[in-house]
Amino acid sequence: MRVVPIFITAVLVAAPLTGCSSDDNGSGNVALDTTGSRSVFDLEVGLCYNYPDNTTSVGEVPLTNCALAHDAEVFYIYDLPDYPAYNEDTVTSDGFDGCLDPFKAYVGVDYYATEAEDLGIYGLYPSSGTWANGDREVICSVVPLSVEDQLTGSMRGARG
Repeated sequence: MRVVPIFITAVLVAAPLTGCSSDDNGSGNVALDTTGSRSVFDLEVGLCYNYPDNTTSVGEVPLTNCALAHDAEVFYIYDLPDYPAYNEDTVTSDGFDGCLDPFKAYVGVDYYATEAEDLGIYGLYPSSGTWANGDREVICSVVPLSVEDQLTGSMRGARG
């Protein structure tokens, strides 16, 4: 299981969303399988999902087609350095920082830009238990800033 912090920081006003379905993300890549649910250890960039019922510890998330309304879209996955000891504050802080530049590369604008002021970053990061087993992976997802809202369409290049 992974601990789920919501790395959402205050950004300002809404802008219309654009994008394409997961069947054609504009990159020429084959569509991702968006059926059922998937282990957080098997997520891929470009997958869209809805929040699981239990948001404290997550083992899997329900996938959905990006063309449909959804809660989050994976935009970057990376490993944290091997710290001497697990520290949740360090993991969440460094986890967020590691998502910032890839956010711009994926969405098309800087995280703090006016064009992204309705978007946040949702991070899935290792728990102390998975850390002890060698898990260092952070999964960065773009989400609507308001938890009452959902995204429609892929966020890949949507604001650039």
